[in-house]
Amino acid sequence: MDLYHDTVSDTMHFLNKMEWAATNALNNTNYGIAKRQNTLTLKQSIKKLIFPIYAVSVIFPTMSALIYTIKERKTIWLFHPVITFITGFAIIKVILFKLFGFTPPVTRL
Repeated sequence: MDLYHDTVSDTMHFLNKMEWAATNALNNTNYGIAKRQNTLTLKQSIKKLIFPIYAVSVIFPTMSALIYTIKERKTIWLFHPVITFITGFAIIKVILFKLFGFTPPVTRL
C-alpha cells in the first residue's frame, strides 16, 4: 500500500504555511513551536532565536547544504538554502508586520 502526502503544492503554498506557523508562534497559540516552547532545551531555544538571521544569511545554509550533501551523499540537501531562506523571510515578515501593528489574514492552505 502506498501512502501519498501532499505537503505543499508550490513555493507560494510553502511561504503561506511558514507565515502561518510564524504567526502562530508569535501569538503563542496552542500549536507548533509555541505549544512545545517549555520542552525546548537551552540550545534549542537559542537556535530558535537565531534561526531567522541564519536563514536569510544565505551563506550559512549554503555551507551546511554543501557539507551535508557530501557527508550524507544526499543531494536533497541542496534545497536547504532555498527552504531556509523562504522560512526566514516568512518569520521576519511576520515579526515586522506585528511590530507595525499590521495583522494580515494568514491561512495554512
